[in-house]
Amino acid sequence: DTMNPSGLAKRGHDKAKRNDLKTVGLALLVTPDFSVPVLSEAYPGNRGDSTQFSNMMEQLKLRYRAIVGKDAQITIVFDRGNNSESNLDLLESEGLGFHYVGGLKKNQVAELYAVPKSSYKPLACPEDAPEKYESLTTYRMRAAVLGREATTVIVYNPELEKGQLQGIQANIEKTKSELLEIQGKLFKRSKGELKKGKKPTFERVSKAVSKILARREYMDDIFEYEILEKDNHLFLTFSDSEDKLNVIREEQLGKTALFTDRADMSDYEIISAYRSAWHVESSFRQMKDTEFLTVRPIFHWTDQRIAVHIFICVLAYRLCSLLRKELHGKGIECSISQYLKSMNSINRVTTFYGDIKKPKKIEAFISGDELSARIEETYKLQEKYYG
Repeated sequence: DTMNPSGLAKRGHDKAKRNDLKTVGLALLVTPDFSVPVLSEAYPGNRGDSTQFSNMMEQLKLRYRAIVGKDAQITIVFDRGNNSESNLDLLESEGLGFHYVGGLKKNQVAELYAVPKSSYKPLACPEDAPEKYESLTTYRMRAAVLGREATTVIVYNPELEKGQLQGIQANIEKTKSELLEIQGKLFKRSKGELKKGKKPTFERVSKAVSKILARREYMDDIFEYEILEKDNHLFLTFSDSEDKLNVIREEQLGKTALFTDRADMSDYEIISAYRSAWHVESSFRQMKDTEFLTVRPIFHWTDQRIAVHIFICVLAYRLCSLLRKELHGKGIECSISQYLKSMNSINRVTTFYGDIKKPKKIEAFISGDELSARIEETYKLQEKYYG
């Protein structure tokens, strides 16, 4: 209800495109091992990420100090959406004193993107590094970032470039198809085969073409076009430039720019720290799973009930994360969804027979698949609960 006075449920940006509903924000801070939530907060759905970021940092400082009795040496990892100058001022302030590793947009460190790939060096990896790191190359330099000097590293990933290039090629074909449609209509009108609608003007055609090129990334850079007039009729010519695509490949594709205030970190440590943010994304995906631990839909309308609902969901996820960590320590590797689905296949069956007034009873414990059997044996669940 739009008129509901809830302070948490607000209309704001919704990644699921459900703009017909109110949204509640959830901020999570998780550990890099097994994504165990250590701090969470529900916040109004119309509050920007950057504003919520500062609130969470202050809470983290106070929470750690209250539990441990001293301030923490913490390195915060955040994406490009939170790398504002005010957020960095907050992290570096005397009240917090946190370190950070973040991502940068091209316009924030243009000189780093301008460095040719030939100047990059293969990433030095430790022996236990994942195989996916072996193909990376990097270039490191000190640069002015958001009003301060910072250590910056640009990473080139050939697999990332390959995926981006596939997307660009698909967009080129879609853009060509739309431009050909305009070109065809103009040609038919010049032949007298199309007479309906308003007569095209240079401004109207130019606006339509610009809109098509702006719809997909890089198309405005790759395509060249010209609107010609002959015998009082307009014509459109266009082409996509392979040379311009190659410039984009050299300067932008496959690249990720990172920065940190920790000059002591190696390139590998900076990259692996930034990539560790997938733990948070994984946590949100798990909590949005409609089969287990789902935080939505929320069938509540008051702030107190909404907050309690989210607290219970986060608590359930925390317990499941801790159990997954414990299973790992016992040599059982599985995801939360895998072990929940597997354990759900275990059943307790009670059979009654004999006199209907005083029936006899038989209890049976039915095991599920191989994973549930391993977990049951590890914890002696049958013996403990159904002995």
